[in-house]
Amino acid sequence: MSHMSNREIECPECGKFQKVTVWDSINVDLDAALRERLFAREINQFQCSSCGCKAFLDTPLLYHDMTRQFLVQYFPPSYLDKGLDATGRLDASRWKVVFDMTEMLRYILFRENLDS
Repeated sequence: MSHMSNREIECPECGKFQKVTVWDSINVDLDAALRERLFAREINQFQCSSCGCKAFLDTPLLYHDMTRQFLVQYFPPSYLDKGLDATGRLDASRWKVVFDMTEMLRYILFRENLDS
């Protein structure tokens, strides 16, 4: 299942707060458009309605492809100081962990091409 929430985010340029949709996980079998949005860099993006500033929301994101049977978890490097998840646990044998969004996209393409 995909999971998102609306959060109040402060613009890094002008300081104005606005509600933004933040994705914690996406399941591309249940909503294929989310894959396209991820690759278009539209997932977890902020655009200020006041000044137009665009920024990536550097927050953990789980990508789940049930058909190809893989998970990949993005963790911002800044989270390493805080622990890998809210519970402090991670079963890294079950999924791939990456620390860069470009690495996440490359891994998804790699796994998709294994089935080709």
